[in-house]
Order: sequence, then C-alpha cells, then structure tokens
Amino acid sequence: MAHVRQVALLAALPKSLQDRSVDLSEVGSAEYGFPVDCADEVFNSIIQNGFAVLGGDLWRKAGVKFEPVFDGWYSNSPSEDAVSVWRKFLDRMPSGSEYFTTFVVR
Repeated sequence: MAHVRQVALLAALPKSLQDRSVDLSEVGSAEYGFPVDCADEVFNSIIQNGFAVLGGDLWRKAGVKFEPVFDGWYSNSPSEDAVSVWRKFLDRMPSGSEYFTTFVVR
C-alpha cells in the first residue's frame, strides 16, 4: 500500500493523471509511478497543489513487473532548486512507454 503522502498526492491530481498511475507497492515501493510522457504534467500539478517535491526515481516496466532503473533526482531544498533539478532530470529521462517516474513529496 502506498504511503499516506502518496495517497494525498494522487488525490490532488486530475483524474486523467490519477488513471495513469501505477501502485508500486507490489515491488516494495510505497509510491505511485507515472509514465514519463506525463511526468512533467504530474510534477507541475503537484507543485500547484502545494506539495513540496523533494525528488523521485525512475522505474522500468519489464513484462508485468516493475524494476528500479537506479536513476533519480533529489533536491536539497523544496523551492526553486527542486524545479531546476527536476528540469535537468527531465531532459535526460529516457522516453518510452516502459519508463515510469515517482515523486517524493512533503
């Protein structure tokens, strides 16, 4: 089951983004993942809803299972620094329907 902050994050998103989320609890992560093609929209919506985004991780869907890619990003402060670090991560994020990203929020 996802962490309580993740449940709040998901509830704050538009239904169109909620519907694209995947629960990663089956693979040991208490987070929701989002396809990379909508990741920037999710990030912007999270910020607009008052969450502080501290970082996130990249995951890959391999068949029916998800596995960590061991790539991610984090911010030392949940302010403008987070936006800048996110943009750099977004620029190097792989494309493809098998990639998903998570968001650590406060």
